[in-house]
This record gives sequence, structure tokens and C-alpha cells, in this order.
Amino acid sequence: MGRQPILDRVKKIVGYELLFRDSEENRFPMHMPQDVSTAKLLINSFLNMDFDEVVNGKTALINFPIEMLRNKVSTLLPNKRIVIEILESVEPNEETKDLLRELHRKGYRIALDDFIYSPEWDDILRYVSIIKIDIQATPLDTIPHVLEKLKSQKVKILAEKVETYEEYQECRKSGFHYFQGYFFSKPEMISGNEAEISNSLIMQIYREATRNVINFDRISKLFEQESTLTYQMLKLVNTRRQSNKKPEIKSVKQALVYLGEQHVRRYVCLLAIGKLGKNKPAELVKMALTRSRFFEQIATLTPYKREREEVFLMGLLSNLDALLDKEMSTVMDSLPVNDAVKDALVSKSGRYYPFLAIICAIERAEWDKFEHYCSKINIDSQTAMTFYKNVLRAERKDLLIAA
Repeated sequence: MGRQPILDRVKKIVGYELLFRDSEENRFPMHMPQDVSTAKLLINSFLNMDFDEVVNGKTALINFPIEMLRNKVSTLLPNKRIVIEILESVEPNEETKDLLRELHRKGYRIALDDFIYSPEWDDILRYVSIIKIDIQATPLDTIPHVLEKLKSQKVKILAEKVETYEEYQECRKSGFHYFQGYFFSKPEMISGNEAEISNSLIMQIYREATRNVINFDRISKLFEQESTLTYQMLKLVNTRRQSNKKPEIKSVKQALVYLGEQHVRRYVCLLAIGKLGKNKPAELVKMALTRSRFFEQIATLTPYKREREEVFLMGLLSNLDALLDKEMSTVMDSLPVNDAVKDALVSKSGRYYPFLAIICAIERAEWDKFEHYCSKINIDSQTAMTFYKNVLRAERKDLLIAA
């Protein structure tokens, strides 16, 4: 990963922006979805490495795409140590306002990246601490006008992409509070070892984390199978303990209980996105998670209600061939799943296949096929569609990984 210092008006370093890098080339990997890169950055900086050493005891600015704001992954991290940087692609709408208000209420500082002023932001800026302005994209002679618009807001203004002494001086005269750019320092590469954790284990942990009530005995045994996961989870516990009354953690189970169901689910979501989504479109990961929840929910109204876990797992595995770049038959040969799951995923046949056919029909808008396969498992098609919409709505409301 890379880090680039942020300086105040007397050139004192006040923090670092952390930037994901997957090689020594010191540039963002364009093939990687933003939520995957953020997940890997968080795992590396907070769980694989010593965060205090990464930022020299300062504050870290970290980019969060809208999906990670929705699923509250940022709340895993200590609010005094990070600034949540909102990407320029985020629209100034009611959803954004609600998300930022909630983060602000919990004590998190917010930065808006590559900010371009419009009146739509006025009602949202009360929750923002820092506004970043790309001075290469914003003519310097227009900046005083922008700063005048922001004067009534209690925000600090950061000039990014400052590349020359003249630009620094001009920004300083204009009233900027913070500065970042190649004039001060290029992003510095920081190396850390990323441990390999099996996809199979991640999926087992995900399954346990998405139950209505987490069984801490079962899930702790899964964490204990991989020392790296145990180490990361203990590091996470340490970042959450901000008071002087720090309980001594004597077991993996105790650590998980200390985190609580909500944070365990968010941590597992982070693992799933960072691990299963490596080098893959984020939509593939989201599709697998959506399918698994949908299958489990509609199963409750079918003759398969006692097999909810099996069809849930089938949904989670349903595009593993695309995620792993392997034939589905090869993937299934290496996994201890029952024949009904294998038949559905490999040969498109068997008792569970109607579930897969239903979701594929919805995704492709093949409504005759949708009606046909709903009848195969004795579920009303309108009811099935309602379940599907509820799953999508839950994702938008941060219930993607909650039951």
C-alpha cells in the first residue's frame, strides 16, 4: 500500500492518506473494484500490519465507496484514528445525508474528495470536517470564490495535487488549511505480507455469521483453524478497545463475543469482499451474497424449508467458477457439499435446480421461465419476487450481512 502525507500551514504532518497498491509500481490497480481495494487496504493496514507504525501515530484518511458506507464497515475502526473519505462519485442526496449524519453522530470525521461545490451539498456539509479540492482540476483563480461559498461551514479545506512551490504559496494565501501533493512527497510504498486464507474457510465463516443468531462456539472453532484469522480478529478487538479498562482476552470465542454480532458480521463481510473479490468485478461478490440470502428466504415457504442451509450454500457457491476462474465441476470436486447442490450447479439438474433457475430468470428478465420454476417448488411467483426485492432493499439499508 502507499501513504501520502497531509501537512498543515506550517508544514507539519497531521495525517496520511492511505492508498491501495498491489505492486511496487505505486499506482492504483485499475482492474480492481473500489470496494475490494478498500477492503484489502483495511485488512492490511489494521489487521496485517501495525497501524500506528503505518501512520506514525497520526490520523489516516481512507477512501470508502458508497457500498461500504451502506454496510457500515467503517464503524469497525476507531473513530479517533481515521477520516472517512467520500469519493467524488457519491451524489449529494438523502441517502448520502443519512449515512454521513449517522457517521457524524458516532464521532467519525468525514472528508469529501475532489469536491466541486453545488447548492445540493449545503444541507450535508454540517456533517463534514474536511473538503478536498483538486487544484489541478480547479483553476486557482476560481478558488477564492469556492472558499467564500464554504466560509459559513465549519470545515477545513485541503488542497490536493499540490505539485510546485508556487501552487503551495498560492493555496496558502487563499486560505487553505491542509496540503497534499507531489511537492511535499509522492506516495510512499509500505509493504506487508498478505496471508493466504482458503476461500472454503471464508465461506464457512460467512455462513455462520449470517445466521439469525450467531453460534459463537461454532464460529470460534472456524477462526481457530487459521492462525492468521485469529491474529487479525484479535487486532480488531484491540482497535475497538479505546478505554483504559481493557478486558484480558483469553480465547477466540471471548474475543468474538466482545466484538458482538454486528461487528463480527461486518468483519466477515470485509473478509469476503477482500478475499473472494480479489481481481474480480465487485458485482460477482454481491451476486453470490444476494443469491444466498434469497434462496434461504424463499425456501421457508417451500417443501425445502428444512434444507435452508443447503440452498443458502448453493447460492453462495453459484458463481464460484467465475470468482475462481475454474470450471464449476472442478470447484465442486474440491468441496464437501451434498449431491443436490453439485447437481444443480454442475449439471443444471436435480432437486435444488429450480432455485438457481428462478434467480437466473429474474436476473435475465425471463419471466415465463421464472413462473415455470416457481411452480416447480410450489411458491407463488409474486411472493418470490417480493422476497427478492426485500433482499435488495436490505442491501441498501445495511442488512446485506444481517439476518
